[in-house]
Amino acid sequence: IIRFLGKREVGELSVFVLVVLLMIADIATLGIQDDWKEVLLSIVALIVILVLQKVIAIISLHFPKFRKLIDCEPSIIIFKGKLNLQEMRKQSYTIDDLITQTREKGIMDLNTIQLAILEPSGELSVFTKADNQKIILPVVVSGQIVKTSLDFLKINEEKIFQYLKQNNTNVKDINYLTSDGNEFYLLPAIKVKESK
Repeated sequence: IIRFLGKREVGELSVFVLVVLLMIADIATLGIQDDWKEVLLSIVALIVILVLQKVIAIISLHFPKFRKLIDCEPSIIIFKGKLNLQEMRKQSYTIDDLITQTREKGIMDLNTIQLAILEPSGELSVFTKADNQKIILPVVVSGQIVKTSLDFLKINEEKIFQYLKQNNTNVKDINYLTSDGNEFYLLPAIKVKESK
């Protein structure tokens, strides 16, 4: 069943996926008894969980708001070398947690970090000042404007709509649009020809 859940579920454990995996383990132990009825009931329950997980994955793919409800959003912990204490409190994420996760990535000093993002899986993504990269954040994902990115980049929705108007497109048609606060970067999607 874990194999059929897909690479995403195995590769990163969000809270929802962790609960599903714990349920699978618990139900599987019920079937390790001598009674064949228990074994059959366990198999049926595991198949139901598999189907429900797949249905939820499909719904999440098509409805970004539902996906945010299930998987949460990434949290910006350090932006332009400054700690985001408000977000850290909101996530119950301490300085000690931050130090531990950055040390695991080979970073000794928090002052060398340009951008740190706490992912929904609990993993910390870190970009250092030595990378000399511009900070680029997603501003539209799956047709939805990412308001937290707009706040950090100090741009408003009107600027996005102006960009979209210049490119004759609608926000609902955008899968992934990023910005550094000045420029926008659109990731186009591959258009597959429908076979007749």
